Amino acid sequence: MSHVVKALRLSLVNSLTSVGWPWAILAMTFAVNWAIFAVLPDDVPVPDRQTGALASLYFVALIANLQLWTQGFPFAMGLSLTRKAYFGGTVLMLLLQSVVAGVALTALSRVEAATSGWGVDMKFFAPWVFDQGNLGARFLMYAVPFAMLSALGMVIGVVFKRWGQSGVYTLTITSLLLIAVVTLLVTWQDWWAAIGRFFTDSSFVGLTAGYPALLAVACASLAWLGLRRAAP
Repeated sequence: MSHVVKALRLSLVNSLTSVGWPWAILAMTFAVNWAIFAVLPDDVPVPDRQTGALASLYFVALIANLQLWTQGFPFAMGLSLTRKAYFGGTVLMLLLQSVVAGVALTALSRVEAATSGWGVDMKFFAPWVFDQGNLGARFLMYAVPFAMLSALGMVIGVVFKRWGQSGVYTLTITSLLLIAVVTLLVTWQDWWAAIGRFFTDSSFVGLTAGYPALLAVACASLAWLGLRRAAP
């Protein structure tokens, strides 16, 4: 456990990149969106004052946490940390980030509601997708997708460490081909209506937290399998 904690501390040293930048980008995105909504005509209805710019936090976090493997992993190996310890410490780091993101975004969504959308009726932290459920459900809807994308960043980072840029290109092309094949199969079998019913019949918490949690575990498992043979 002491080696895992050491790896966690090592990840925190690079927290400006993995933690700071996602929130800095989100703050800048928020400022730009607030300025846009502030100058909109008053006759624009409140339901139309939605923005999906919150997604910037998640995608920047994916890229930032990817660097924990492309840059932090070789340094950790130089300090004689084991792969298992570094993996455990990094997973703890990502879980902490997810919890912090869930708590912070839930609180900001409540402030947004209390201030009438920051004074301009803007739905930034709680667009219609997240504007439902109790506080516990809302926390999960924020935190779990954050963990899932961070785990996806783990997979990409490990692929890069083990197979280099060619591995990342191969992973990207294979993923796109798989999506294309699945899309063609669904269209051929006329399954779109059934898929639509699945989404409409499933609970929103299940779609935004339950299934992403399973994907996060799957990505973390794949990352560990690849990391076992990755070069420092």
